[in-house]
Amino acid sequence: MSNYSLVCPLVENRIPKGDALSYNPEFENTLDELEGVLSKRNCSVTPIKGNLMLPRSVLLAYYMCFADENYLSYVEQLKPFSEGALNTLESIEEVSELSGRPAGIAQQLELALDQSGNDISLAVIYLTLGTRAIARGLDSRILGQEISMERLLSWKTKVRPFGYNLTSEDPPGDTYHFWNNVLAGLSRDEKVDYVITRNLKRAICDFIYINAAYAVGLLRNSVVLNQVLDTHASIDSLGYSVGRALFDHYNGEKNPNLNIANQYRQETESYQ
Repeated sequence: MSNYSLVCPLVENRIPKGDALSYNPEFENTLDELEGVLSKRNCSVTPIKGNLMLPRSVLLAYYMCFADENYLSYVEQLKPFSEGALNTLESIEEVSELSGRPAGIAQQLELALDQSGNDISLAVIYLTLGTRAIARGLDSRILGQEISMERLLSWKTKVRPFGYNLTSEDPPGDTYHFWNNVLAGLSRDEKVDYVITRNLKRAICDFIYINAAYAVGLLRNSVVLNQVLDTHASIDSLGYSVGRALFDHYNGEKNPNLNIANQYRQETESYQ
């Protein structure tokens, strides 16, 4: 996947020299680091809609709201993945405890692949559901259990920050935003759809997920006394690009210029 070029439109990493093991890779090196894990395994991407029975509508509903804050039925379609998500979380916590360091996204993926039998789609679903639940504690309806406050607080030391804002980063939030959007990128294209329908749905997905972080940031900027609040927009863009790259690579659709967020640089920088 070295032919892919990932562009995060908002900011650049500022990882302190000599401390790289405490941070996730720089944005432009993200795909290479994940490929280092995937290339050692016989991995595959299972169609998320066609085989795993998770249509984009379910993922969008999940993306937009926490399960414990509504009574929407999409939760039922995510419950079958709860065991894998919980096991993945436990593995990340154990590895971090043993090493004395937070786990980076490549290590998180490796542990999730252990749970999924090298199925990238399942691994990303496990990471998405698990990391959001333990970051915010608002998805017990999906996992079937509540996560203790002690565990929620401890999780902050279990995952690496991305290094783009060294004074006020939110590693748990960035981690789940990253995997959320990797899943969105993986799900944007389904070959079970007719060609015209596929192209239309691709465009809709790109519009929604590329603009989502910008829209949230603009709204918050407008209503909270013009105060700039963190919306994880950089990580959203990065994750979506990675998800698209993974889908294309494992489905034989090579695209050497995956700079899907370039056109939004000026708009998004305006509220950062």
